[in-house]
Amino acid sequence: GGGSDSGGGFVPAPEPEGATIDVALTDASGSSITEITPLNTGLFQVAVTTPDGEPLAQEVVSGDVTLGRLLPESGTALTNDDGVATFFVQPDGISGAGTMTATVTYNGVDTSQSLNYSVSTQLPFTLNAEFADESGDLITRAVTGNRITLLVSLTDDRSGTSIKNQIVAAEIGDLGRISPASGTTVTDQSGEARFTIDVGNTPGVYSITVSVSVPGGKLTQSADIVIDQAVHQLGHFDVEGNFIEGVIGIVPDGRLSPGGTAILSFAVVDEDLNPVSTGDTLSVSSPCLFNNQALLAPTSPISIAAEVSVDYTLQGCTGEDLIT
Repeated sequence: GGGSDSGGGFVPAPEPEGATIDVALTDASGSSITEITPLNTGLFQVAVTTPDGEPLAQEVVSGDVTLGRLLPESGTALTNDDGVATFFVQPDGISGAGTMTATVTYNGVDTSQSLNYSVSTQLPFTLNAEFADESGDLITRAVTGNRITLLVSLTDDRSGTSIKNQIVAAEIGDLGRISPASGTTVTDQSGEARFTIDVGNTPGVYSITVSVSVPGGKLTQSADIVIDQAVHQLGHFDVEGNFIEGVIGIVPDGRLSPGGTAILSFAVVDEDLNPVSTGDTLSVSSPCLFNNQALLAPTSPISIAAEVSVDYTLQGCTGEDLIT
């Protein structure tokens, strides 16, 4: 006799299914973006659902990025009641392309999803620094003792408009003395900040640095200027306005009576015979002055800016007195 096999086979349980993940990148207003900038923090919205499409609330989502700064710094976030976890990514000093990967464990199954993005560290502002002479003409060279102006402009590249009321800082090193002395000033209505610099006495190439804080970070710009040795000539201007080099102007031009006073006039000009107004120091001497038989007012050394007059009064000196 024959028989038949009527036993039932074993049916294994279905494999557990993990969650479904969707990653989107938006700005703060919820608009979709692809690039993260200093002014536009990226919000990675990670939506987590069950295999049947139901939102999963209070699930721990792990996030990882290859470029930029991830917040929360723990790299984890909880989904809200709608099953969405949010991560923030900000530029961290390097531009380029990166990938955000979100991972969640559900039913013992790890599920990951990734999204590519780009990061730009460029701020949409332009900071520019230039030098000008006392006539307002732009320059790249000056001479020792000159007074020059440092012009700093700030522009919003998105609109092309100038930015006013921003604090600008300037570092000029050994170039000279800056005004305002704090090294800071504010951009005016035209977006320009002005510094006055009295150049020092040492020739060379000098680099200055200007900086300003703007939305999203800080801008820094450098500019170089060449300082040549100034050629100054000492003398005086006569009554017709002519410069007489190497000669002191004396009024009255003749013999002084005891106790009498003469006015000594001095002038300093550059190689083009233009008055030098940035200030030099003048030393006046003579045998009578050395022996306290004559007095100067003001006393030597004397600060001279273009021209100066000095009273010379006899105090017992006789004969000729050679003034240098």
